[in-house]
Amino acid sequence: MLLRDSYAEINLGAIAHNIKLAQQLGNGEKIMAVVKANAYGHGLLEVLDTMIACGIDLFGVATLSEAIAIKQKYPQVDVMILGHTPDKYLNVVNERGIIQTIFSLKQAKVLNAFAVPTRVHIKIDSGFHRLGFAPKREAIGDIKAIEALPNVEVEGIFSHLALGERADDVAQYELFTKFLSELKAAGLTFKYRHICDSISYTRYPEYRMNMVRLGAWLFGMKSYDQSELDLIEALSLKSRISHISEVKAGEGVGYDYLFRAECDMRVATIPIGYADGYPRNMSNGGYVIIDGKPAAVTGVINMDQMMVSLLDHPNTKVGDPVTLYGAADGLPIGKIAEIAKTNKNEIMCRLTPRVARIYR
Repeated sequence: MLLRDSYAEINLGAIAHNIKLAQQLGNGEKIMAVVKANAYGHGLLEVLDTMIACGIDLFGVATLSEAIAIKQKYPQVDVMILGHTPDKYLNVVNERGIIQTIFSLKQAKVLNAFAVPTRVHIKIDSGFHRLGFAPKREAIGDIKAIEALPNVEVEGIFSHLALGERADDVAQYELFTKFLSELKAAGLTFKYRHICDSISYTRYPEYRMNMVRLGAWLFGMKSYDQSELDLIEALSLKSRISHISEVKAGEGVGYDYLFRAECDMRVATIPIGYADGYPRNMSNGGYVIIDGKPAAVTGVINMDQMMVSLLDHPNTKVGDPVTLYGAADGLPIGKIAEIAKTNKNEIMCRLTPRVARIYR
C-alpha cells in the first residue's frame, strides 16, 4: 500500500528485456542472476518471478539471510552465496540446500560433517585480494583434499576481475586459467568455471567460460564500453511537490542557509531525503526533473525532505510530479552517480525500506 507521495517505480518489463538481451548475446553460458542487496534496491522477492519466467534458475547473493529469503519462497531454484558464511552458520547452508562459496579446507571440513552433501564453488584470488585461495602449489593440495571429501560436492570454481586497467584484467585472467590448467593436470576439473560479471561480460567475451554472473546488467546499468547496448534502466525514484515557498532575495533556504536567494524566487519542497537513500551530497549541486525540465536542488538535503528551485518553472504547483532519477524522464542513474561522486550500484542499493516499490 502506498502511503506517501515518494516511491520507487520498477519496470519489470525492462528487467525481462535485459535478461533476454544477455541470452541473445551469449553462447549458451549459464547465467547466474546476482540479486544481492535487495536486488540492487529493486526488491529481492518481487523481481524473481520475472527472472524465473525468463529462464533464470540460479541466483547469486552475498549473505545467508538473502539466500534463505529466496529459498523460502522459491525452493525449486538454486541460490549461491558469493560471500563468506561463518562456520557456525554452515549447518543452515546445508539444511537449506544452498550453494556456498568456500576458500579454505577448514570450511570444507565443517561442511563435510553433515550427513547430506553441500554444493560449493571454490573461490580463487587472482589479484582482487578480497576472498579466495591464492593460486599457488599448496592450494592445489587443499583443493584435492576438498574434492576427496564425500559430503562436499565441488560444483564450480571462480574468480573476480578488478576491472581497472585492461593489462591488469588480462593478467588476472591468465593467472586464473593457468591455475585451472594446473588443477586439471592434478586430476581436478569443474562443472562450472566463471570470472565474468556484468562489465566483463561484454568487455571480455572471450573470458565467459561456461557461466557468467550478471547483476547490474539485469537492471539496465551500463559501463562506458556498453553504451551501444540496448539495456533499459528498470528503476525510477519519484515524488510530488508538498509545498511551495516564496523566498525573497537575500533570504536563506534550509540548514545553515547554505543557499541564499540572489533574487525573489519560489522554492518547492519534496518529501524525500537522505533517510530514503537520496544522496545528501547532491545538496546545492544536483537537480530533479519537473515538467520535463531540470530544477536545481536548493540548500542542504534533509533527512526527510529537500528543496528545489522553481526559477524555470513559473507554472509549477503543489502536487505536481517530480522525478529524482529515471532514465525515461531524462535523468539516468548514471548522472546522479556522477554528481554524487559514486557509482551507479550504490545509488540503487542505498534506497531504504521506507521507500515503497511500485511494480509495473
